[in-house]
Amino acid sequence: MYKLIAIILLLAGCTPGERVLVTRASENGRTVFDSRVTIGELSARFECRISASGQCHYALFDPDCTDATCSKPPLQAFAVAAGGERTFADPPHGVHVCMRPEAGAMTAACAPGHAAGTPPAAP
Repeated sequence: MYKLIAIILLLAGCTPGERVLVTRASENGRTVFDSRVTIGELSARFECRISASGQCHYALFDPDCTDATCSKPPLQAFAVAAGGERTFADPPHGVHVCMRPEAGAMTAACAPGHAAGTPPAAP
């Protein structure tokens, strides 16, 4: 039965165990940031579709580190050029992802006004 459900999900474009985070921000009706992160059991793909700064910045945190009280540094931090993407094999299960258009250190709370999967606050 599980195989039948998995086949139906695949035909519908769904992948079991896949998580997709999309962050978009606009100013004056123009998109200034658009990023998509797809995390599966075997890989994670970070797509920087649009960024006014020219790059999307990402930080990956331990799954148990999700708020400002967590002082652990990111497991990994990196940038992807606008229009580009980066793929990793074997992402940590339940990894917490923060993304934003500007460079700088990120905390597990994704910095003020930057919750994971939501757009940054307008300046």
